[in-house]
Amino acid sequence: MKRYLVLAFMGLALSAAPAFAQVSVYGGGGSAIGTGEDMEDVDAGLQLLGGLVVDVTDRVGIYAEGQWGRHDVTIEGVTDPTATPSALMAGLLLGLSSNEDAAISPYVFGGVGLQSLELEGEEGGETESADDRTFGWQAGAGFGFDIGSLPAFLEGRYQRASFDEDSEFEELDFAIFSIIFGFSFDFGGDN
Repeated sequence: MKRYLVLAFMGLALSAAPAFAQVSVYGGGGSAIGTGEDMEDVDAGLQLLGGLVVDVTDRVGIYAEGQWGRHDVTIEGVTDPTATPSALMAGLLLGLSSNEDAAISPYVFGGVGLQSLELEGEEGGETESADDRTFGWQAGAGFGFDIGSLPAFLEGRYQRASFDEDSEFEELDFAIFSIIFGFSFDFGGDN
């Protein structure tokens, strides 16, 4: 139910944008590594994301995105353990260049949302899993550029969420840093 409320809120917020606003749909993927003491046994893995940005001004946008990842984990006594983080995030994106014709367009962003984590592995011949959700946040920077006629981006992002002692993971500080490459497609506004 909470997921539908979050999606409804994002849809309402994005539908309130003026009809002339530019909307960009984007998707990408890359490598993510765990950071911090609680993430020492988490190997580098895959991070995929997709979302949209609605331009509020020529340099400020509101974004909403979904993320999914997969990492191998080292857990003593567990065969083939994996961690699967996923998230629904929303926030602000700030373009740092006022020149729309620049070959490279740097930007920064930050957002908050729902962070989920699932751990799964085989122990004693049976598949065991644990999953939980909590509040999370992210911040990052990147730059947009064109590859031929396709708008592309390359960015670094830090994502963090803290699971408390009542979660299935007990106390866990989930944190990853990822490098993402992707493409965006613009609709409406001043393309």
